[in-house]
Amino acid sequence: DFLTKRERAAELAALLGFSARYNGDKVGLLLFAKEPILYLPPAKGGKAVLRAVREILTAKPADPGTSIAEASKFLLQSLKRKGLVFMISDFIDWGFEKPLGSLAQRHDVIALPLIDPLEKSIPDVGKVYLRDPETGQEILVNTSNNNTRMGLAKLSKRYREGLDAFFKKHGIDSTPISTRDDYLAGLHQLFQRRAHRRN
Repeated sequence: DFLTKRERAAELAALLGFSARYNGDKVGLLLFAKEPILYLPPAKGGKAVLRAVREILTAKPADPGTSIAEASKFLLQSLKRKGLVFMISDFIDWGFEKPLGSLAQRHDVIALPLIDPLEKSIPDVGKVYLRDPETGQEILVNTSNNNTRMGLAKLSKRYREGLDAFFKKHGIDSTPISTRDDYLAGLHQLFQRRAHRRN
């Protein structure tokens, strides 16, 4: 079953939000694209969680790019008390290292990179147009060309490895979230590692 990254993000937000509510914690949301779109300050109760999920599913940003840097800066200004920040994004973005690193210094940041399995290995389906959902730009790619497929897979792998190294360097816990496969085991292991560290 394939979910879009947005649908998976909404599902994750619901799961994490209701877990927080069960623990008596407040839940907030910063929805961002090229810039912060909507900020719901942390609040208690199920209504806050349901609203967050609804906003994720229905958002129509005027500029649908991604700026993790802008989101990080916004959170640095908005969150006065040390908090737990779940960053749900595909992290296909550049130039966010310094702001996200600063956010991780002040808050407990958990990164949940959304990964479409097709980004790891592109199937051989002949010539296809690949469209960037953020810019709308299209490019014709011959997926029957082995070198093209291998090159794209290598680029994707290198980017993910760089991202993992960045998270480790800044003490950001992370686990990849697939849009196709079950991710609950990975999430569970992440929380177990964190609990083990605290003890």
